[in-house]
Amino acid sequence: MILNGQVLRRVKKTAWIFDLASAQGGADRQAAEALDLNLTALPGLPGRFSPETSAEILADYICSVLL
Repeated sequence: MILNGQVLRRVKKTAWIFDLASAQGGADRQAAEALDLNLTALPGLPGRFSPETSAEILADYICSVLL
């Protein structure tokens, strides 16, 4: 786990965390919930097989929503 409670305490409340890791994930969901952070688990993205393309598609989508 990369984003544990200690790390998540430093995240701004306005941030949105997309957990792309498979299996148990890379972020502590319970800690994120307790800290009232926006965390979305997206383990179904094909990052394992095409990480660059997946990152480009996700970045394009996020930019289209935010801009």
